[in-house]
Amino acid sequence: MSSHPSPGTYLIQNRVFDGFGNALALTFTGISQPVTVTIINGSTYTKQHWVIENHSSGLQFIKPRNDQSLEAGNGNTIVTLPAGDYVWNITQQGDYVITDGQDLINWGIKDVQHGAAVVPAEKSDDEKNRWIFQEIFV
Repeated sequence: MSSHPSPGTYLIQNRVFDGFGNALALTFTGISQPVTVTIINGSTYTKQHWVIENHSSGLQFIKPRNDQSLEAGNGNTIVTLPAGDYVWNITQQGDYVITDGQDLINWGIKDVQHGAAVVPAEKSDDEKNRWIFQEIFV
């Protein structure tokens, strides 16, 4: 049975570690910029904090804590865009999988390295497309 994360603030870590054993987390890089993964830099590094909010459709918003007027949207990469009802299906299947509303693509990384862009990938069970949500209490 799958479930969604509760609304809140999270550090969202990729399931795969880089070649040096470092955990990589989603990182906000600016408006209209790609969301990347970077080495986890402590629980107070707010560029790695993401706010999850429920949408009436049952899907969820993913917003950077540093600028909640933005939402994670879809393009050649996952990017932060001005709010526009960009919503995602976040389901727990062991770890979490983040898919579009039609459940056709999921968030992943091609390169398991610091600074790699998060990209929409064809749906698969690849570990690079799986995420660990760690709630941050602010």
